[in-house]
Amino acid sequence: LAVPACFAIGFLWAAGWAHWRMADRLAPELEGRDIAVVGVIASLPALGDRSVRFEFDVESAPGGEKLPRRLLVSWYRSAAWEEGPAVLASAVHPGERWILTLRLRRPNGLVNPHGFDYEAWLLERGVGATGCASPQPFADTICGSAPFETMYCATASARFCARPKGTRSSSSR
Repeated sequence: LAVPACFAIGFLWAAGWAHWRMADRLAPELEGRDIAVVGVIASLPALGDRSVRFEFDVESAPGGEKLPRRLLVSWYRSAAWEEGPAVLASAVHPGERWILTLRLRRPNGLVNPHGFDYEAWLLERGVGATGCASPQPFADTICGSAPFETMYCATASARFCARPKGTRSSSSR
């Protein structure tokens, strides 16, 4: 009696977990639309030849859309910077809060036997959508990750900008 009960509990646990993960996916009607999203960079950025890829934890969408909690974002540099240095390599850091305009799509992958299952990998990592950041109309970093930190950053930068050139602060002596 104990073995079937353990099996049933394990099955219900796995089914509930799978249902919870599958419910945190991008809605089909939001696929392909440009959406403004506020969130935090949740992983180390992976640098490519012309792009930066990172996981993005969603905090809110100013338009009120219901989005998955975690996104995998690719940010490509524009054609104007094709020959220049990878500007985005130094722009994105883990823990920073950003507002980005994203074009999202639901995760999908190839179903090849004995091959890498991209969709299962995204599901395992808790990623509910993939997408790319568009440089238009808006992408900006937001200082701090909490109201206190935002206030501290604002006062610290105001103090730094108000200092006369060539003077050192009292903390650097």
